[in-house]
Amino acid sequence: MIDHQIENLILYLQTLPSEFASLLTFLVCIVMIIGACRYGYAGLWVYSALAVVVANIQVLRLGIYWSTPEPIALGTVLFATTFLASDIITEHFGPKAARQSITISFAAQLVVSLWMILCLAHPGIKEIHQEDIYKSLFIVFLPSARFFISSLIAYIISQHIDILIYQWIKNKTNGRHLWLRQNISTFISGLIDNFLFSILAWIVFNPEPLTLYSVIISYVLAGYIVRFIINILGTPILYLSYRFIRPSYKDKANNITFR
Repeated sequence: MIDHQIENLILYLQTLPSEFASLLTFLVCIVMIIGACRYGYAGLWVYSALAVVVANIQVLRLGIYWSTPEPIALGTVLFATTFLASDIITEHFGPKAARQSITISFAAQLVVSLWMILCLAHPGIKEIHQEDIYKSLFIVFLPSARFFISSLIAYIISQHIDILIYQWIKNKTNGRHLWLRQNISTFISGLIDNFLFSILAWIVFNPEPLTLYSVIISYVLAGYIVRFIINILGTPILYLSYRFIRPSYKDKANNITFR
């Protein structure tokens, strides 16, 4: 009964523009980030790790949007919010805590990939339903190696750039203009992440490389437009985080030496 209701909900949402589903995704992400703020940097670490893992699965699917002539890789909205989470960590707990989040997210992606590879390594039952499940999992997680490597390279480089720019602007402005450091750092790092991941995943490591034109249009530019909008909408959330980060967590973080 529950499965049937969820299926009906999915089919109904598919009748609506893709922008609506992306908006719902963003709203869910914001609620989760605000909720994670209640648990300090640890909650934001967990959110970032989950978002990175799931976004690397969502990116396998393309979505049709009325605002762009070419399809856009899904997962863009979810992955873009990891930069917002990183900025919140940097703002309240410092760049070392934010860099620790990168390490945790990388470890989470690695562990999930290994778990699923070992899951697929088990001999299956020769039954139609089970074979369908195996084929579905195989299709989703077989490309995980190239996506994992591409995501790792792009994520580590772009996130470190984001943290570096954010903290540099914060120091130069003496902690003023929160909106400025959040938007500039994310706009630059987001473009770098989009470009590196798209080129590596869909051309360099892809056994059937896509054309450079289709990658630039469908994955780099179109995806960056979505990220640009997410960055703008995420700015008020950074201000709002001051209402949800408990002072006790800041005091606790001050007594911890992040590597």
